[in-house]
Amino acid sequence: MSKPAIAFLDHPFHRKTRSSNFFVDLLIRDFDVHVYYVDDDPRALMQEIADSGYDIAVCWQTEFCAPYLLMRGVRVVCIPMYDGVANLPDWYWLAMRQARFFNFSEKLHVRLKALGIESYYFKYYNASKIDVPQSTFNELHGFFWQRRPEEGLGWKFAHNLIGGFIKSLHIHNAPDTADPRDWLPNPLCTVSQFTEDGASYRAALDRANVFLCPRFTEGIGMAMLDAMARGMCVIAHDAPTANEYIVDGLNGLLIDYGNEPRSKKRLAKNNILTLATAERLGKGAREAYLRGCEEWERDAAQIPFLVRTAPIADLIAREKAFAQAYLDACRHTHRDFEHYLHKLFILHCQGLRGEEASAMRLRDYMRWHARRIPGARFGWRILKKLRHR
Repeated sequence: MSKPAIAFLDHPFHRKTRSSNFFVDLLIRDFDVHVYYVDDDPRALMQEIADSGYDIAVCWQTEFCAPYLLMRGVRVVCIPMYDGVANLPDWYWLAMRQARFFNFSEKLHVRLKALGIESYYFKYYNASKIDVPQSTFNELHGFFWQRRPEEGLGWKFAHNLIGGFIKSLHIHNAPDTADPRDWLPNPLCTVSQFTEDGASYRAALDRANVFLCPRFTEGIGMAMLDAMARGMCVIAHDAPTANEYIVDGLNGLLIDYGNEPRSKKRLAKNNILTLATAERLGKGAREAYLRGCEEWERDAAQIPFLVRTAPIADLIAREKAFAQAYLDACRHTHRDFEHYLHKLFILHCQGLRGEEASAMRLRDYMRWHARRIPGARFGWRILKKLRHR
């Protein structure tokens, strides 16, 4: 029997980071997965996928593709990332309500559930990082990935915030979009650059034990999870998804990146960033990581089933009639997202509402919960063998 075919629509930035690869790997055993990167003008790709007879489309951080695919009769699973959609209005999601959503942010999961969207929350941990080198705490050495210097999170920010508490500071100068040559760190800092194999990044992490998270918000926070796996003292901005992994004072520190003087004062108060405290928080981060890996391994086993049972869109003819108009609006998604939102709002005013999410069939719902019971899979296999005798 041939495997169901999946079109995996991914954000073009992940060609470089490969941060969505773990999810593709989860699907490959059960599905024939074709990965597409949604570049500047997504219209031709969206139309090609709708015409190609795929069983399911998985939109990883490309959820704006979902309304068109649903209107073309394709079953859709959406995986948005909090850092990309946190500030979008509620009506942005309305035409996607017949897709099935997976969320790696609890805050976003709760918000979408309130909008009538079928959403499942997962907390990701990378089990392949369990055996990474562990931090030692003879002296405090900081690490900061300069990802968003144009937002004020550059080497100066890191140096001003934690420079007075640590012996040395390493800057990984690899901005997401800016030119690293425009943001050269102070010569007093050690510096690494982006490499395809990531060797310089890992080598610098091996020498550090204090990790300052690089962004205001995260989709998942792969770099933060890597630091937790290493037992580093993690310092992060108090916002999703960092504050959904870090419990302040237990397995890391949460501060306000937007108020640098206040955050620096807090770190200095009661000598909170001392060698002993950093070591205790690093151990807490490692313990939380190991527990999280066990939970993720259990929950991840449910993902192929939830993808396979994604609902068939049940749209009225009036909804389907908006397909071409919506496709035309999508030409603005990468180049001018505000213009796309304006076009989408006009379509909503004209009647593009999206129906309430199709509920999982009772049979599928019961099977999903039964699989989560310890020993249920083994028992199910025995019952199937007995039935076929």
